Amino acid sequence: MFLDKSKYNSFYNKNKFNKMRKILSVFTLIAILLVGVVTTNAQSNGIRTGQTRTGSYVIMLQEMAVPYDVSNNGQHVVIQSFEAGLSYYWSATGGLDTLFGLAYSVSDDGKVAGTFNYNGLNTAGYWLPSTQTWTALPINPAFPTNGLPDEYNGMWCMNNSGDKYVVMHIDENYVSYPYTYTVDNGFQALPCTPYPGGGRGNAISDDGNIIAGFVVTESGFWAPAFWNNYQLHAMNDLSGEATAVSANGRYVAGYAEAIPATQAFVYDRVTETTFYVPDMSGSADGLHATCVTNDGDVFGFINSFPPFFRTAFACFRGNYLSFNDYLLMRGFTAAATWTIQAVYQSSVRRHYFSAHTPVRLTVLRNNRPLYTRRQGAEPEVPAIGPFELLTSRLAGK
Repeated sequence: MFLDKSKYNSFYNKNKFNKMRKILSVFTLIAILLVGVVTTNAQSNGIRTGQTRTGSYVIMLQEMAVPYDVSNNGQHVVIQSFEAGLSYYWSATGGLDTLFGLAYSVSDDGKVAGTFNYNGLNTAGYWLPSTQTWTALPINPAFPTNGLPDEYNGMWCMNNSGDKYVVMHIDENYVSYPYTYTVDNGFQALPCTPYPGGGRGNAISDDGNIIAGFVVTESGFWAPAFWNNYQLHAMNDLSGEATAVSANGRYVAGYAEAIPATQAFVYDRVTETTFYVPDMSGSADGLHATCVTNDGDVFGFINSFPPFFRTAFACFRGNYLSFNDYLLMRGFTAAATWTIQAVYQSSVRRHYFSAHTPVRLTVLRNNRPLYTRRQGAEPEVPAIGPFELLTSRLAGK
């Protein structure tokens, strides 16, 4: 009836998850790629820059790490290290800073939302580049004390303007309680009734009105859900979770456990219809959707364990294709030599990709897909970390 502890450990306890990922001995790199015709490599202020025939890149971090979010304006990136409790903030003007905490979201003005250690407890808060310090959100009147020994609450996402946060409290019975927080309205519960195990918000639209996540059913399974202005809409005929919402709030995407394989879905709130991504992968493990654009295009990965055997997919205008083919279709010819592993996130103005093992890429465009890819035949890009890729002009939009 309640949030299963094994699910809690695998999906929520990021410290344990980071320790597990740390076992992976693959280096990653973070860089920015710009579409264009360029031919030289350069070294600038200790940060390696490089250019290919179709783009350029800047290495921001030479270690294994996960670019978790990028602002819509492309000027700010937050990265979670594989080291427990360590994150990074990168800006186009200031470079890289180290944060001691788990960074989840970043706004257009560089505000970082995450979870950090505050008076010995993991606590939701925000970090500002101007002060280089964390500030905890206020105490939630509904939770005057912590339910878990080492945690008060956790941050899960923030809208792009940086004024609305989505947090989760967990009580001593591992029941989860999702809330939003704004300065004007304080904490407001995202209702989970009639689901006794509570729920969680994973993603938020730019205006903060649509929040995607899951609720925990009486039998203990997760069901995809979204909240529209605090009204719960649960897809209780499915087992899975909603992992993404488009910036404009129209589309909610996620995954649903099914036989014989997991299905990726996107729900259109306007037409009130659910579209299942046609699985042409041939995988017995199915598809996992992780982000969706304002046009309803879906990105994600073909399920596999360990993660570096995953392969990224795109569903463009309802048609399934590999993410490599999607990039080739959009004019990014260098993608022909890449093995892309997973898409994580999306942004509104440009394309950023975020890739993993051995190169993690972050891409942004009209609704920001962050993807994962493994470096192929581009020897001038060493396989050492997540890097950020910007494609400024892609055909077809």
